[in-house]
Amino acid sequence: YGVKAEEVESENIKIAGLVCKNFSFNYSRPGADGSLLDYFKDQGKLLICDVDTRGLVRHIRDKGAMNAIISTETEDIDALRKRLSEVPSMEGLELSSKVATKEAYFVGEENAEHRIAVLDLGIKKNILRNFAQRNCYMKVFPMDSNLEEMKAWEPHGIFIANGPGDPSAMKDTIAEVKKIVDSGYPVFGICLGHQL
Repeated sequence: YGVKAEEVESENIKIAGLVCKNFSFNYSRPGADGSLLDYFKDQGKLLICDVDTRGLVRHIRDKGAMNAIISTETEDIDALRKRLSEVPSMEGLELSSKVATKEAYFVGEENAEHRIAVLDLGIKKNILRNFAQRNCYMKVFPMDSNLEEMKAWEPHGIFIANGPGDPSAMKDTIAEVKKIVDSGYPVFGICLGHQL
């Protein structure tokens, strides 16, 4: 599980922690800059292994999405339950604003054949790299941007990006996406962007 800086999909780890069945503390990936464990430690993220993830998935399937807590402390279960009860429910949780860019930025060659306005809801860098490889120049807009701001850049099309969270909690973004769809621009989306 070696980590290569050039392949990182975001500026930092967005998940609160990682739960896995098996974890290799040694890495042998060619060209790796460091281990996955060090990557998590550097960003203050938790990782737990040797968990029956199949059983966990069956439990979630049967009971529905739920919050969880990862802790090395097992003495005071009531304190952990209290902390867990303070975590907002996943249902109706809007997370994109926590991970999307706050400032517009550009990706690709300015003289590329296609100009794509990207509404960032938490996009992965590899999506942008793939567009750039397909002769696209992109301006990535913060999620609170409006159609007029995107139109001012004169794009050939508008891409509604992926991201985390419950789309039903994104009322303002839904309203803006309706304007974008009705604008006459070619519009496409992936994951959360497609749902919206």
